[in-house]
Amino acid sequence: MIRSPWSNLIPALAFLSLAVVLGSFAFLRQFQDEFHAIIEQENLRVARLAARLLDVEGDPQLLVKEIPELADARVTVVLPDGQVVADSSRDPATMVGHADRPEIQAALQKGWGHAIRESESLGTLMVYTAVRVDDPAGKPRRFVRVAQSLEKVDTLAKAITRTFWVAAVVAILMGLLACYLFIELRLGSVERVRKQTAQTAQTAQTAQTAQTAQTAQTAQTAQTAQTAQGKT
Repeated sequence: MIRSPWSNLIPALAFLSLAVVLGSFAFLRQFQDEFHAIIEQENLRVARLAARLLDVEGDPQLLVKEIPELADARVTVVLPDGQVVADSSRDPATMVGHADRPEIQAALQKGWGHAIRESESLGTLMVYTAVRVDDPAGKPRRFVRVAQSLEKVDTLAKAITRTFWVAAVVAILMGLLACYLFIELRLGSVERVRKQTAQTAQTAQTAQTAQTAQTAQTAQTAQTAQTAQGKT
């Protein structure tokens, strides 16, 4: 019994489709992680620069308003008890304490910290980076926090996702076409072999039948001649 070519190609095509989908998800995840890491490093650089600028005398609220002009980021100044004393986007008097924020807690422990979450005040996904500023005695004096929105990254990720899915669909369709052509060629070859085999068998049978008939006719002719000779 001849096994259908699809019995092997269909599982292979399913495996190819699964590999394309999983590979797309893995790449997009890696892409987002890499972009998040880049933003975190940029935030850390801006936060350290802002901390130095805030060391000068003056109203910190006025100073943080100038920093976003140098970097596309939101800047917040937080005291060790969590009180917000300056913010480049909102009135600090209307903001709740930030002592429990993950990035502040991390900065308290090791001098700097990162966190990714949705902003409670702005309602958008943000990357937060905080640095600790110590007094001459080595005790925390304040925290300078920088935040950047992930909206652009998410928009870019969605665009790449659409491109990947289109590429995945094209790859799967190309696989289907390749499988179809391969099977058609294989089935065509099998059909040609079958027809040639059948034709050869028929030719051989016809030749055998003709030979048998000729042999029978020769035998009959010989018998007729022998009979005639006996009468003579």
